[in-house]
Amino acid sequence: MKYEIWKRLFERDLAYVGSDYLSFSLWDKYIEYEYHLQKCFRELAASRPLSELRTAEELEAAARAKEEFKNQESEGEIHLNDGLTEAKELETYISLREELYKKTKDFDSKIIDFETAIRRPYYHFRPRNVTELENWHNYLDFIEGCDDLNKIRYVLCMEARKNMDVAKNALARATHVFVKKQPEIHFLLLDLENTMEN
Repeated sequence: MKYEIWKRLFERDLAYVGSDYLSFSLWDKYIEYEYHLQKCFRELAASRPLSELRTAEELEAAARAKEEFKNQESEGEIHLNDGLTEAKELETYISLREELYKKTKDFDSKIIDFETAIRRPYYHFRPRNVTELENWHNYLDFIEGCDDLNKIRYVLCMEARKNMDVAKNALARATHVFVKKQPEIHFLLLDLENTMEN
């Protein structure tokens, strides 16, 4: 029970910081917590039920796959031995996670130069110098080219992609959390809401 509570707390916090480059310390703590429990990922995966390890989307997909399997089995299309066993499901789960880890490491190697060139990752009223601005523009161009909407959280890009809800969410967070006293941001949010209503 304690495991589930800690896991939920970590996942809630990670939902806020997401894949932000400076969120690594929280991710490190989460990984350290998991390692503390089971030493390594394969041991952890083998010792916990898959229903506890999978995300909500993965649980839904697994339930649909099992339902399809039962339907096909009852229609006589396949044999009992052809179904996925627990061991096969576990191995599939582990291999997917390992592939995700490799992709993440690959992506990190592509963005590390951009991230290390950022001298001021927080908001500040002083303007940035030309080199920093150039780095930001190059970084944003690279991220836009990846076409991963989870990493692109700025309003104009979302509007251009007709993803108005994400744009509104980004502006709402800005007006309530990050730059509350910037009237332009509030006006931009009002503008967006008016556009969405029409």
